[in-house]
Amino acid sequence: LHCCGVQNYSDWEKTEYFAQRGIPRSCCKSQDDCSEEDLKDPSKAKLKVFVDGCFFLVTSTMESKMSIVAGISFGIACFQLVGIILACCLSQYITNNQYEMV
Repeated sequence: LHCCGVQNYSDWEKTEYFAQRGIPRSCCKSQDDCSEEDLKDPSKAKLKVFVDGCFFLVTSTMESKMSIVAGISFGIACFQLVGIILACCLSQYITNNQYEMV
C-alpha cells in the first residue's frame, strides 16, 4: 500500500525498535537507496520512506472490497440454505417404517 506507520512514518519514533534500528526498511521507497543511518534520522528518512500512514489506507481498501466479500458470503449462504432445504425434504421422505431394526 506504500505506507509507513499508523498515522504517518513518524509513529515509529515512539517505539523501542526505532531506538535500535530506526524506521523499518519495509517503509523505504527504494530498497537500494535506504541506508540504516538515513532510517535513524527522521529528517533524512522523510525523503526516503513512504510518509502516509497505513490505517486510513487499509480501512479504505477494505471498504472498497467489501462488496466482493459480501457477494461471496451471500453466495455461500445460498448454498447452505439449499442444503438445509434438501436435508428437510429428505427427512420428510424417509419414514420410520423404512428403518431396519438391528
